[in-house]
Amino acid sequence: MSKISGFAILLALIGVSYSPDAHAQYVDKDDLARFDSELDRDSFMATARFRAVMVPPFLLGLAFDEHANNWQDGTTNFAYGVEFSWRRNQDFEIGLAIDYADLSMPGQFWLASDDPPDDADWTTVDIGLLSLVLSSYWFWDVNEWFSPYIGGGIGPALVIGEVNKYNPRPGTPCRSAGTYNPPGCVGENGEPDLEAYFDPAEKENIPPVLPVLNLTLGARFNISKHGVLKLEFGFQNYLFAGIAAGGQW
Repeated sequence: MSKISGFAILLALIGVSYSPDAHAQYVDKDDLARFDSELDRDSFMATARFRAVMVPPFLLGLAFDEHANNWQDGTTNFAYGVEFSWRRNQDFEIGLAIDYADLSMPGQFWLASDDPPDDADWTTVDIGLLSLVLSSYWFWDVNEWFSPYIGGGIGPALVIGEVNKYNPRPGTPCRSAGTYNPPGCVGENGEPDLEAYFDPAEKENIPPVLPVLNLTLGARFNISKHGVLKLEFGFQNYLFAGIAAGGQW
């Protein structure tokens, strides 16, 4: 091999060692650090929550001239639930929650809109909603411990319990033309004698599963490195206001 040929081979090897493909395989340690930092920005949270709930009276008023309400005559209405959330890149959060809401109401005469007063039925409402809701939330991080947020979601709800209505029999103190609650119908305990004055109960046909729409406004407080507290209110087929607490990591 001549000296010129050997020199040419040497130049070729040097060129390969400095080719663009070889240079692209270089890994910047700072890039790895930045990538790891991006992964660390994801966080997870598990909370238990407690809420006061109420079906808005104005919604019931759209279909009934007379009706009972939540939080009436000593009735209390609360919802209990848990939620697991994934907060992506500190930009938005996805949460999956399960709740049970007690929507029972005291017995009372219910009168459908445009019906004559003596068509009112004594109605007992003993139902609750077991909901599974997937929601998205958007946060505004005011500082490291306080973040107001807004969100919404959808899901199904299983109806638990029943609604029974009792039709007053003609000729009894509870059936009088021109009025839905004649004098002498209701006793001192606030309820009528269902056996003496009314026909047997008729169970209302309520769908076993209902769609749920969730709209939420709230504020998140990071009370410690792994502790979180939330105050929230909104609408989830009923009005709610409550508190949630749990852990984050």
